[in-house]
Amino acid sequence: MGRGTKLNPDTQTRILRAIRRGYQNEEVAAAGGIHSNTLYNWIRRGREALPHADGEPKPIEYTTTGKIKGITRINEHDRAFVVFLVEFMRARLEVEGVYLDVIRSAAVGGQLIRETTEEIFLKGGGTKIKTVREWSRPDPKAAQWYLERAFRRRWAQSPTVVLTLEVIDAEIERLEAEGADPSALPPIIEVVDH
Repeated sequence: MGRGTKLNPDTQTRILRAIRRGYQNEEVAAAGGIHSNTLYNWIRRGREALPHADGEPKPIEYTTTGKIKGITRINEHDRAFVVFLVEFMRARLEVEGVYLDVIRSAAVGGQLIRETTEEIFLKGGGTKIKTVREWSRPDPKAAQWYLERAFRRRWAQSPTVVLTLEVIDAEIERLEAEGADPSALPPIIEVVDH
């Protein structure tokens, strides 16, 4: 008889909570009280249990009520891993969306960053409230960061590598004092890839 699994509602809840807080898989596994290898095995088992077509897992489809279509055709033991996989991926997408919203907001600007109110006393008596709002400006660096990663082929800059190896004068003098020929030293190398 095989070993039991630690995959239970409590462990799954702790794992999903850690994902939604933005943790990576090793920390997520620790939050669930499991080893990261166990987490990866659960994900693998969920993928393997999905119905396949032409050797590839079929996309997960949902009913109008949000339930997974076709899950009733998966045996009870594997169903837990499929449900875990679906919830795991859903939580990852949720947290990804939160961070994308932050990047998008920074790139576009227009977020309220400061609001002050001031009471102004009018000459004829009475008061008027003056509100001053300061809005964020678009941040081109946030937009560039997103484009370079989301659309790497079109937007990523080619890496620039500059490698310079120099032999300083003192080293040359030392070698000459030992009777070595400094011209036999390796050349200075500079590689620039644009």
